Amino acid sequence: MSPEERKLHLDSFDHVWQTIHDKHWETKPGGLDWDAVRAELRPKAEQAATPDEIRDVIREMLRRLKQSHFHLIAVEVMGALSVPYAGDGEPPFEAQIINSEALVTRVEPGTPVKLGWKIASINGVDFAQRIQAVDAAYAHSTERGLRLHQMLRARLSGQPGATLAIDFINELNRKVALKVPIAAPKGKLASFGNLPPTVVRIESSRIEVNGVGGIYTMVPYCIYAGHSPSLFESR
Repeated sequence: MSPEERKLHLDSFDHVWQTIHDKHWETKPGGLDWDAVRAELRPKAEQAATPDEIRDVIREMLRRLKQSHFHLIAVEVMGALSVPYAGDGEPPFEAQIINSEALVTRVEPGTPVKLGWKIASINGVDFAQRIQAVDAAYAHSTERGLRLHQMLRARLSGQPGATLAIDFINELNRKVALKVPIAAPKGKLASFGNLPPTVVRIESSRIEVNGVGGIYTMVPYCIYAGHSPSLFESR
């Protein structure tokens, strides 16, 4: 690091520490002596050889709070995480990130997309790189799965009537380029307490086991209207 870069990253350490010192709702953040935390960790940041090492010291400081939603994201990966709101519409399929791959997990009748296809890019954006960026940003956070899901859902959203240019990798490991239409989300607009209006739908099914009895599943889907959409599924 140049002297200017080192100062910039040490200033980041100081800014994070000071912000928690001034604005945390507890006199002792996380039950800690916050001045002692700085006295211990600031020298480690000063001795760091790279920006990533200084960021690791900042992350260590945040981890000691043992509280959610305290996380450092490097500026280099913000482009992958920041997805402009595109709309509440959705494509005729669903996908999940499994083993760091975006895979199609459900399709509507009539769509050319097939179960198990991998999403390679959306509107020219390489999806493997976006997944890697989120993985790097949330490698030590319990929020990793949620952030990956939000990023995928936001990329697959848009205004009803628009289309997404999606490159898939099919079962033969060949690229399939499709223009995928975006439709209005299925379900009804509902309100839950102080949350924003939410599109909700519930699906149910009965599965017979050896011709006797059955297994019932009910799957509620919620999409926050007016925000980067997220989908929550329970069984």
